[in-house]
Amino acid sequence: MQLENAQKLAQALRSRNPYVATLVRAVQDLSNWAEGPVEGLIHDSYYDDSQGVLTHTATLPFAGRVVTNGLGTAQINVTVNGDMTRLAHLKSYSDSATPSAVPPRLVQGTVTDGGLHGSLQVVAADGRSETLQW
Repeated sequence: MQLENAQKLAQALRSRNPYVATLVRAVQDLSNWAEGPVEGLIHDSYYDDSQGVLTHTATLPFAGRVVTNGLGTAQINVTVNGDMTRLAHLKSYSDSATPSAVPPRLVQGTVTDGGLHGSLQVVAADGRSETLQW
């Protein structure tokens, strides 16, 4: 399903929780949702401006399901198999941008209007949680 407001979705999530932004981006195929069962790896990537080099270090597997209704709405349920704070570059960015962001073990909720609105429940491995709404 086409995600008409993919940029607005990415911006909203990055400003609230970069960990979740990275995870939700991983279940997209460019500006479309990957539908049905999803699984993959989240890479800790870093671009060094001075050397012009992109590096990938640690990875974490994830699995879940995305169900769309064809009307711009998607139900997301994704589990990360590991600790996202192990991704050093992502952690550093998150700590500086949104220090209170909960690193997800589980993300579930609904994205509507092609990404323009949504509500996602984020649960960390230690039981902390937060709700992201935009």
